[in-house]
Amino acid sequence: MNRTTKIALLAGAAFGMTASAQTNLDTDRAYAAELLADAGARASLLQSGNAGHDGNHFFLASGDGNYRLNVSGGIQFRYNAYFLDDNDNTTGGADDEDFASGFDMTRAFIDFSGNVINPETIFKIRGEFGENYGEDSDFGDFELQDAWAQHNFENGMSLRFGQFKAPVVYEEFYVDDIHQLAVDRSVTNEFFSADYTQGVALSYRDDNFGGTISMNDGANTDNTPYFSASEADIALTARIDFLLAGGDWAAFNDFTSFRGNDTLDARLGGAIHWQTAGD
Repeated sequence: MNRTTKIALLAGAAFGMTASAQTNLDTDRAYAAELLADAGARASLLQSGNAGHDGNHFFLASGDGNYRLNVSGGIQFRYNAYFLDDNDNTTGGADDEDFASGFDMTRAFIDFSGNVINPETIFKIRGEFGENYGEDSDFGDFELQDAWAQHNFENGMSLRFGQFKAPVVYEEFYVDDIHQLAVDRSVTNEFFSADYTQGVALSYRDDNFGGTISMNDGANTDNTPYFSASEADIALTARIDFLLAGGDWAAFNDFTSFRGNDTLDARLGGAIHWQTAGD
């Protein structure tokens, strides 16, 4: 091989290495540009309010607001101490046990809510991990509670269907578990509440009047089929409320007022529930 041939081979090898390096550099630049574009798009989605936390929920939403998913939950954890008479066997222990104590996970639940198709068509799905009290404690078993969809009309009317709390007691129907003040709901609520049911409910609310009428499967019929022995053949529930003072129904979604609020809020309401299981 003469000198001219050697120089030509060396030049060809150098050209090949340069072309390969240029190709790799172009590929890296294209990939980096794609990463920057993707990061910019994600940042734009976050800045436009399509994902994040709104102060109450973590959420994902479409840019036009027609589709939105809220994710939230809650736990109620407490310490209990019982001081009993020497001959009281309330806790199931020995007759001479006069003190019992321990920790209790009373509630643990997760919520999915939001809207589909448009902001007026809303939904809610709630599941709870059992209740950690009573003789038949089932804590740890996941149980469906709320599972309903509702459309809100422009005239103040709304139509709900699915599994929801029967509108008998205001405390049960409107005040969420996380907004209670005491360790649990009132004795009045526990006695009169119809708890969860399955059915449809038509509601109306304006600035001073609210009403709901529901056809359902009867009291305490959550997670049951229509032929279950615990269900009524037919059940009707109706509730009306009047806002006597104050300017916002939301004031009654919990048991307290905002600090420094000197507005008088007053409400008067009542309900009736009827059901029959035939023969």
